[in-house]
Amino acid sequence: MSQHRDRKDPVVVAGGHYTAPTVPGFSSEMHSASIAAYRYPDGTFWAADVAEEEKRTNQ
Repeated sequence: MSQHRDRKDPVVVAGGHYTAPTVPGFSSEMHSASIAAYRYPDGTFWAADVAEEEKRTNQ
């Protein structure tokens, strides 16, 4: 997943240069759905990874 889709105000590159954010800060604030999905170790992304690993291990 692109990190830009996870951010509320992502960094924009135009003409090979970073443009200033449109809101104060470092463009690092994430959407709550992204935080829930990628929160370690109980986010859905990690839970799916653990489930896949357990399936491979138990075969």
